[in-house]
Amino acid sequence: MYAGMLAVIKLNIMKIKILFIVSYFLFGNSIFAQDKIPLLSGIVKISVENGTIECDLKITDLELPKDYIIRLNKGLNILNIEIKNPDPFIVVYNRDFTESIQTDETVGYYIPANNEGEKFYPDNLRFRYFGKFPVVLDTIATNMQKEDWRGNLAFVEKTLELTVCSRHGTLQYTTLLISFNSTS
Repeated sequence: MYAGMLAVIKLNIMKIKILFIVSYFLFGNSIFAQDKIPLLSGIVKISVENGTIECDLKITDLELPKDYIIRLNKGLNILNIEIKNPDPFIVVYNRDFTESIQTDETVGYYIPANNEGEKFYPDNLRFRYFGKFPVVLDTIATNMQKEDWRGNLAFVEKTLELTVCSRHGTLQYTTLLISFNSTS
């Protein structure tokens, strides 16, 4: 039934959720009072059958806030971060263990500068990352996990659940594949 089902945002519900994620990048950054609006482009491959998300995203015209944190869902693994300045090169990234809003759902990262303790502020980034999440085909089965999926991603039947609230309540589409937060 699910054989060969590779959803590159084909399902209507997927379109709505991905549109929300993209719109956050385009319009949500106004809280940082940026002069330029970042441009997000790239490919997101979602396999409902395998429970995988593979992203190759480019962000240009980026003005990162002071003390920024690049936040990813904990189930997503960074393959690499690339900067084009003017030629493309792979950069080192560090995990931020000191931020005050570290949670079980997300992990904070930053790109270190050459001077120890400082951050690098690129105007463009290319993220490649991959994640594998649970696939639930029958939500009524007796072997179904009864706990909440708060802050997690899961593939339930034919949908991708992106939620920060209980799976038993109303879905809120606020968990992002990437988000940029200021720690100050």
